[in-house]
Amino acid sequence: MDEDLEKLISAAIDDEEQELALIETRTDQLERQLIWLVLGVCLAALAASILAGFLLSRALTRPIAALISGARAIGEGDLGHRISYDRRDEFADLAAQFNVTAARLESQREQLLGIQSGLEDEVQRRTHQLEDANGRLKRLDEMRMLFLADIGHELRTPLTVLRGEAEVSLRGAKTVAEHRETLEHIVRLTGQMARLIEDLLFLSRAEVGAVRFEMQPVALQDVLDIAIAEGRVLASANDLLLHAVLPPEPCTVQADPERLVQALLIGIDNAVKYSDAGGTIEVALVCGAPNATITMRNPGPDIPAADLPFVFNRFYRGARQAADRVTSGSGLGLPIAKWVVDTHGGDVTIDSRDHETVLTITLPTAA
Repeated sequence: MDEDLEKLISAAIDDEEQELALIETRTDQLERQLIWLVLGVCLAALAASILAGFLLSRALTRPIAALISGARAIGEGDLGHRISYDRRDEFADLAAQFNVTAARLESQREQLLGIQSGLEDEVQRRTHQLEDANGRLKRLDEMRMLFLADIGHELRTPLTVLRGEAEVSLRGAKTVAEHRETLEHIVRLTGQMARLIEDLLFLSRAEVGAVRFEMQPVALQDVLDIAIAEGRVLASANDLLLHAVLPPEPCTVQADPERLVQALLIGIDNAVKYSDAGGTIEVALVCGAPNATITMRNPGPDIPAADLPFVFNRFYRGARQAADRVTSGSGLGLPIAKWVVDTHGGDVTIDSRDHETVLTITLPTAA
């Protein structure tokens, strides 16, 4: 029994050892499989991590690079730069805010540039105005100096003659008739000086706007009748005829009749001074829309072409005027006439050829 029992126990032990070996074999197989599985999972996890990191890096790099590029462009002054980003995430909001900020900066820069351009234009305009004003002041100063010099010359000449007449009269014994002739000459000279001073005062008041015009509808025929009536007195004293050619229909203008008569008389007076003895002065009126034209023709020495551009300048005397500056006029008549006509919105011109001088005054007709 002991031997049988020992055999049974040995057999049982062998069975257990075989089963244990089998279990160990299966355990080793499972361990190896588990190791490979863990390695596979780790490798898969590593690959997934690398891929996710690459994708995340790529997803972050593009918007960050765009933001860096945009910031660099803005820093360099390219305010028109915008970030293009079509995804819906936080970077999209950041890119949109960046674009809004850039647009505001660009708008503000354009406004500033516009203001700067406006300021530059204003500075240039003001500079031109100052230059023009400075130029006008210089010209006015030159004109003032010339004006004062001309006034001094104009007044010195008759004063010298007056003094000479008085000294000659005092030095010698003269008859009553001779003294009377001297006094008459002195009266003429003082009258010329008074007219000169009156013209100077008129021009001075005109320059400062102290001469007022009472504008009203006026028939030019009525104004010309007054001027021609006084002009005929001047013409007859110089053995001249004054012929008027006026249309029968009223020619109405908006004017100050007193000032207009003054300008017309200046023209007639000049025509009388420089007409040939025994000649005829013609004053004609042509009325039409939009202007009325008054012409004064007188036969006499031509005004040299070189003098024509300056006949309306103050104190200007051309070559045709006599050497005696006292009897040839003050040189203020035509400037006054031109100023009066210009104030009425008209124009005055003078032409001289073929032994005839024509003064033309153009005035706008009233509706």
